[in-house]
Amino acid sequence: MKEEEAMKENETMKGEEILKEATSEKDQDQSRLSFGRRDFLKTAGVATPLVLLGDLWRPRQSWAGSEEIQYGGTFKGSVAGSPLTFDPNYYELYEEMVVGSLIFNRLVHLEPDMSVHPELAVSWEPNDDASVWTFKLRQDVKFHNGREFTAADVAAFFNRVADPDSGSKIVSELSPIAGAEVVDKYTVRMLLEGGYADWPVVVGKPRACIIAAESQGKDTRAPIGTGPYKFKEFVPGERVVVEANKGTWEDGQPHFDEVRTIVYPDSAAATSALLAGDIDIRWEIEQEFIDILSKDPGVMVNRAAGIGYQNLIMDTNVKPFDDPRVIEAIKYCVDREAFVEGVLDGYGVVANDHAVSPMNPFFADIPLRQQDHKKAKELLTEAGYPDGLDIDVYCSEIRAGMIPSAITMKDQAAPAGIRFNVRVVPADGYWKEIWRKKPCHYSNWGGRPLIHDSLNPYLTTTGKWNESNWYNPTVDKMIPSAMSETDLSKRRDYYSATQALCMHGAGLGIPYFRDYIMAHRSNIRGFPLFATKWLFFNRPYRVKT
Repeated sequence: MKEEEAMKENETMKGEEILKEATSEKDQDQSRLSFGRRDFLKTAGVATPLVLLGDLWRPRQSWAGSEEIQYGGTFKGSVAGSPLTFDPNYYELYEEMVVGSLIFNRLVHLEPDMSVHPELAVSWEPNDDASVWTFKLRQDVKFHNGREFTAADVAAFFNRVADPDSGSKIVSELSPIAGAEVVDKYTVRMLLEGGYADWPVVVGKPRACIIAAESQGKDTRAPIGTGPYKFKEFVPGERVVVEANKGTWEDGQPHFDEVRTIVYPDSAAATSALLAGDIDIRWEIEQEFIDILSKDPGVMVNRAAGIGYQNLIMDTNVKPFDDPRVIEAIKYCVDREAFVEGVLDGYGVVANDHAVSPMNPFFADIPLRQQDHKKAKELLTEAGYPDGLDIDVYCSEIRAGMIPSAITMKDQAAPAGIRFNVRVVPADGYWKEIWRKKPCHYSNWGGRPLIHDSLNPYLTTTGKWNESNWYNPTVDKMIPSAMSETDLSKRRDYYSATQALCMHGAGLGIPYFRDYIMAHRSNIRGFPLFATKWLFFNRPYRVKT
């Protein structure tokens, strides 16, 4: 026990050393980096996301804007698994967000450059320090049950997210929400725990779906929203079906009579269905299918430079991962360039065991950890494993790249005496039975556009997606401090130190950031391609050919 306490104390000291090292390398021209609060509010919510995204994030425009929309019929999209809930307060899976995009609206909608546009809200305004935001709402919007949408529904949703007794899965995603209050029928005021100039971007995320107040907390199989489609049918493991909301407030919607989200756990079967025209879109494409899809004139393949990643989860509460030397030994086994070439076929860039991509303006320029089997063996010996160790690692076809990553990790770790036993399990049930249940397994994230979102949910003590159960008091202090810091140089220091601590201590092995590749039938248009892998099924339409 004393040894474990000493290791944790050492990790805290390492955090202080890393922060000191980061702050010692500041740009000497402080005036160039120091922002006043007013300047910060003007730039943080707009300039930062735009710098982060840039032209690389823009979708390939491969069609003319004059093409005529063919309304009606059925749109079919494939996903790898079924949603586990229809309640946005508990959204965790992409499948849930895809269905949510059809049934619900958000206060604002986002484009791939993270520009913010009115949706249920028509305008918004912060107070002086951006800790309070007031949203004016659209009038004459009705829920699917015929009731009028009002500020009370918005306040109910955000208050429930902020309520610790609700067990919200998205509270970290919508941090730092403290609560909301109704100003009048069409005005809502949101209270934050601290100033946050990026708040309009936060309320446009796929999980921030506004659900009717009377259905909140019921996880109903008939969710009530204001979106262009109404819930019709759910067959677990097979499909979710929604039908046109003829009374929608949105001009030009709905595009289809019916939208079907169909489960294809087998990627080869999903690819065959797309080639045959049985489905209109595949949300995510494995590298091995790119060539065959690209050669078919009836299919279009789209790619965005991505910030998504697949991480090896090592639960720091469970042996042998409760010893940080074991985790670091595993990280020293990784040849990152080989991961990018072997697993991604070159469609990505190397990562340094933290979730902040090189496209992020707060990316820390920390030397890339190099493969060093000798160092890995030394660490294992120090941790009491001189003969190496055996580890079961779980993965699935539920997300493209998981299985090749596990196999590559096994091969790269073997010379250090770390013997990974790759356990491939069925896609159905992976998130329910494996994710965060097994001590060592693979996870999948699409990446986050804002620096706070890339760190807070995954690394803090209160983070809802802290998959490796790694807790560091220095990180817990630095992340909220960085969010409200107006001095850009200090803010960068906080984020750099956090990335360094994660790289060294967290039970997360992140070797790459992968491009986002999806495919659709050539007569489908209208959806933006997000590097975050957000796919809104409410936006596509079919053109007349």
